[in-house]
Amino acid sequence: MKSILSLPFFAAVAFATSRLTPPPGSIVVAKSGGDFDSISSAIQSLNQGIRENQTIFVKAGTYEEQVSIPAMSGLLTIYGETKDILSYSANTVTVTYNASTSSTASSKDADTATVQNGAASTRFYNLNFANSHSAGESALALSASGTQQGYYGCQFTGNENTILTQVGGTQVFARCLIQGTSDFITGQYARVWFDAVAIRVLPCSGQGFITANGRSSNDDPSYYVINNSSVDAASDKTVTSGSYYLGRPLSDFSRVVFQDTYMSEVVNSAGWSEWTKAKPNTQDVDFGEYDNSGPGSLGSRASFSKKLSSALAVGDIINDGYQSWVDVSYLS
Repeated sequence: MKSILSLPFFAAVAFATSRLTPPPGSIVVAKSGGDFDSISSAIQSLNQGIRENQTIFVKAGTYEEQVSIPAMSGLLTIYGETKDILSYSANTVTVTYNASTSSTASSKDADTATVQNGAASTRFYNLNFANSHSAGESALALSASGTQQGYYGCQFTGNENTILTQVGGTQVFARCLIQGTSDFITGQYARVWFDAVAIRVLPCSGQGFITANGRSSNDDPSYYVINNSSVDAASDKTVTSGSYYLGRPLSDFSRVVFQDTYMSEVVNSAGWSEWTKAKPNTQDVDFGEYDNSGPGSLGSRASFSKKLSSALAVGDIINDGYQSWVDVSYLS
């Protein structure tokens, strides 16, 4: 399972099919010449009450806007123009916004998100989500608050709390890039499968944390599994060895597993961290690892973490019927 990580990430799919023209029936967003010149306008034109699939195709460009997707009755698919559908590296569409908890009226983390996805049964392909706010406070690229959401070949870049998976349900991130500095994969209730994902960390002052899962009780279904992925410094960035932890517990029953994942020297030998010294939140956590590799996978791990005897399966995390809504062609 780790063979793709010995090559430039996803080199094995370099000859994948391109998506340069809109699928039939798509609403087209373009800087000029499309049905709409913003993604938000295209979203507002959708019929929220029909059960048929609705499709948006976004042509190359940078779209400076905050996008909010309401609940929908049917499937919504949004495609970005690309020459390589199975990788994030050739993406040509970027949605960017600059917002933080101090700049929004409500001061809620979700309200800072560049894309706020509140719709179930949604698929995103080959889009870059960016929050350009500097480090120091929550500034999300994505707030995912619906079930059966899939993100394929996308990029998510920010600093603190890049991705928020807050509401109960199931979500998949496959062949994506996720980048940040502190607690940049976070949230409560959702069961999330991260597959063949490039987790990239930025230089930070002090310590950085990749996950901050907020599972609050044994009845909370939340579960993060990072499968067949890689953890390394962001491209062209120098990150201090050992400065990043795989996660820390936002709540007492935090549950995260890294498996079959390459970890560079940026990962601390302890692997996992307390929330804070004053509030460790570690008594009931479920932090696990299985068959990871690389210098960051070595060392004496934190006493409140464990080594697993076998890998978890995608069906164990997002239920056996996942083939009905997951694009399995993106899974490793």
